[in-house]
Amino acid sequence: MAALAYGERVRQLELTLKELNVSVGFLQTQASGFAQVQEEFRLTLATVDKENAALKQSIGEQTRRHDDHVRRAEVWGQRWWALMAGLVLATVGAIFSLAVALARK
Repeated sequence: MAALAYGERVRQLELTLKELNVSVGFLQTQASGFAQVQEEFRLTLATVDKENAALKQSIGEQTRRHDDHVRRAEVWGQRWWALMAGLVLATVGAIFSLAVALARK
C-alpha cells in the first residue's frame, strides 16, 4: 500500500474530525435527554418519599388508635366480668337467704 500524500492525510483527518463533531453533538443531545429524565425521576422519587412519609404517619396513627381501642375493650371486659360476678354472687346470696328464711318457717 502506497503512503498517502500529506494533503490526502489532512483531508482524511478533516473528515474524521467532522464525524467526531457529529458524534459529539449526538452524544450531547442524548446526555441532555438523560439529564431531563434523571430530573423527572428525582422529582418523582421526592413525591414518592413524601407519600411514603405520610403513609407511615397515617399507619402510626391507625396503630395508636387500634391499640387504644383494644386497651379500652380490655378494661370494659374486665369491668363487665367483675359486674357479672357481683350480680351472680348477689343472686346466689339472695337465693340462699330466701331458702334459709323459708326453712325457718
